[in-house]
Amino acid sequence: MEFQSRCAMYIIAAAIVSECISGVMFQFHPLDVPANWTNQESICKGLGYEGLAVIIDPEAYNYAMKITEHSRITLAMGVYLGGRYRPELDLFAWDDGTIITPDAPLDTANMGDPTSRFYLMKRSGLLVQSTGQDLKLGLCGNHKNPPGESRGTTTRGQMVATVKPILSVSQLPTYVECVLTCSLDHECRAVEYDLDLLSCSLIGQYTSTGVTPNPRIFTYVREVFSVQVDTAVKKKGKGH
Repeated sequence: MEFQSRCAMYIIAAAIVSECISGVMFQFHPLDVPANWTNQESICKGLGYEGLAVIIDPEAYNYAMKITEHSRITLAMGVYLGGRYRPELDLFAWDDGTIITPDAPLDTANMGDPTSRFYLMKRSGLLVQSTGQDLKLGLCGNHKNPPGESRGTTTRGQMVATVKPILSVSQLPTYVECVLTCSLDHECRAVEYDLDLLSCSLIGQYTSTGVTPNPRIFTYVREVFSVQVDTAVKKKGKGH
């Protein structure tokens, strides 16, 4: 009876973690005046933001998609973001130093072009490298968003049935703490929490092949990057 009660508490708490995260936690602000990348960044800083928005995880990306819908779909313009080529790292990264994850919705059209050094969200929502010279809209943001931003689903008695990269394994007293640990890691895509061992496994990007029954395991699957191309974009073409 005690075990069932404890499990119920985990499920309720996990639902709170999953459902109470709202877009207002992301400190984003869309700009409605076209400018090049450098000027958009300056405008953001003039408004009190750290610069253009960084969208390091699925939750931030999916919220950015929602609040830029008017810019991308109605106004049919791309939106500059806070990502650029970092010569000291010899790769592209967000302006807070976070490396862009492989499962981010990237358009590879301009990859390798030495003149395309800034990130732009296309009308479709795909992220593409840009010269930064074209007049586009922008999305301002503060780079230190509150911790614990995570959305996903919880299942009991099942574990991911696939070859999966384990980012880390740690001992944690509760399943909720395991989920929150995942939310702090932009590479985490799922967790498996063992109720007997009190072990928390953070799982990186993987391709699911279903689930395997395991009565000791609570599994949390984080939401993914969701690109939803509007029909208006499809009709007008895949412009930036």
